[in-house]
Amino acid sequence: MWSRLGTLDIRSGRLSISDSSFFFDFPLIVDLPPGEYVIEAVRAREGEHDLIERLRVVDRVAGDVARGEPLGFVTVQFAQLGLCDRTRAEFELLRRGQRCGVELVFVEPDARMRP
Repeated sequence: MWSRLGTLDIRSGRLSISDSSFFFDFPLIVDLPPGEYVIEAVRAREGEHDLIERLRVVDRVAGDVARGEPLGFVTVQFAQLGLCDRTRAEFELLRRGQRCGVELVFVEPDARMRP
């Protein structure tokens, strides 16, 4: 069963999905209509750990959701996945020289939201 992890504001329409430790190396960039999206996950149990089995990004105002075509692959080396508005993150990191203030969802074994 899908559970809601949080929301993500994609103002530029460029969703970046990558191992959060390798933000610039191998991201999957998905073009979406600008807007607010819901991050949902299916959790699995392995021993004492809660794991993420599946993750999806859904338009906040969408009704029923159908599975679409695969968009690509993301390599995850450190058990965490970062999702963000790519254009906003690049601006914050490259042009301003500051740690980005974008909203990120880190998916770890316990699936907690981090600011």
